[in-house]
Amino acid sequence: MIIVCVHIPQRELFSKILFAHKAAHRYGSSVVGKASEIRRCEGQVLKKKFGPISIGKNIKNGIIFELAITPEAWKKRIKGFLKQGFKVVSFDEEATALYDVKVFANSRIGKKSAENIEVLYSWGEWHNRLIKLSCIDQKKVAVVGHPRIEICQDKFTSIYDDQINIIKKKYGRFLLINTNCTELDWSEEDFQKKLEKINDKKRLVGKDVWENIETMRKKQKVRRRTFKQQIDVSNLFLKMAKQNGAEDIEVVMRPKPSVMPIKLEQYAREQGFVGHVEKQFSVIPWIKSSSAVLHYGCSTAIESALQFKPSVMVGGNEDFVAEPVKEASIIVDSEQKAAEKLLASCLGQADQNEIDQKYKAVGSWHKNINKSSSDEILDDLEKRGLIDNPRVKKLLNSKIVHKQRTFINNNSMLSNYDLNNNSQNDFINKFKSLIGLSSKKKDIIFPISYNEVTQVVEKLDKIFAVKTSCKKIGPQIFLLERHDFGGN
Repeated sequence: MIIVCVHIPQRELFSKILFAHKAAHRYGSSVVGKASEIRRCEGQVLKKKFGPISIGKNIKNGIIFELAITPEAWKKRIKGFLKQGFKVVSFDEEATALYDVKVFANSRIGKKSAENIEVLYSWGEWHNRLIKLSCIDQKKVAVVGHPRIEICQDKFTSIYDDQINIIKKKYGRFLLINTNCTELDWSEEDFQKKLEKINDKKRLVGKDVWENIETMRKKQKVRRRTFKQQIDVSNLFLKMAKQNGAEDIEVVMRPKPSVMPIKLEQYAREQGFVGHVEKQFSVIPWIKSSSAVLHYGCSTAIESALQFKPSVMVGGNEDFVAEPVKEASIIVDSEQKAAEKLLASCLGQADQNEIDQKYKAVGSWHKNINKSSSDEILDDLEKRGLIDNPRVKKLLNSKIVHKQRTFINNNSMLSNYDLNNNSQNDFINKFKSLIGLSSKKKDIIFPISYNEVTQVVEKLDKIFAVKTSCKKIGPQIFLLERHDFGGN
């Protein structure tokens, strides 16, 4: 039984469901769920509630896909899973965005964690270069790519159709700004809380492997400056769009998953921002719906390049931008040039050769951008003898022809749903603010809903021409089963 942990649903939920879906159809069943819930029960909720009925024998020797093998992961998570009889493997969600090789080697891979996992899956050349500097045995490393890259392929666009239609119905043509700014960058209180958390981690692992305060302050300064720069570019862009008779073009800003949109919007307005702030959905449908992307140091550049959308960044020579992000970005040296590039794309005048080159650049740093990293991961587990139960079905083959290039926007059937700006969370947070209650992180990271999981599973079923059942077996934990393996 393969159990897949989802850390931040807005970032990785669909790609993790894709992986779990493929595992279910290869081996009969799999589990996907919120990482915190799976860690909290250490698999026990699965065994106690459903073990005798359907998955008891397999779950005891299940494979847990953890997010990272940091120094603190051993004491917080990995040790507990091993005691329950699980095998632990990992693919690091932060691999593409890390800029400092020493920080990665020391803070993302802990010695005890590395010794006790079965395998670490690498995104590609850049990630593998960082891994080689760490303490992990290289025999435990496999370069396979990542489902988050796989989900960007054209054949999976239909998974996002409803969301794309909602976005297009509200905004039409728009420039997407993906921010890398957090509360740490404008709130001294949050900055000090972050320092306290780092100190707690130091005490837990007994050593200091994290960024020092000088580096954190430098990063804070860079992010403040580049955030203001993004706003200045967007305002210049809107002015130029109006001069070119394109007053309909909008600007939409997206916060990081961990940032409250209401707080980001307040800070952005103070800096002169005049566009919209949206958090609903993952970044993928926003990229697919947009005409161009403006960012600074975000892995969004990679996801944009994979979808042949120009992703513009001003500067980029700072210490806090990873090489793969630079390679995937169209880098300019002034706000004027950034606005011109972005407007050209919105007006259908983008340099297609430049965009194609960025797609190729992503392929040079990441593996399997046109193939299935999910299948390669499952193949590797089998080769290592980590899968106890035999295959019940051959690999899933998509019934949809994969196109490596897509430049036509789909404006067909608009959804009946409306995109309300951050919907209930904003209302709740505003109410809390009025009555003096602070908003906690659990209000920021949206929970995984059963309806959302089943909708994605149903769309994957159409893509692969199969049938899969989905059952909720715990808080934000779901069992996927092949239809002829026990599903309804």
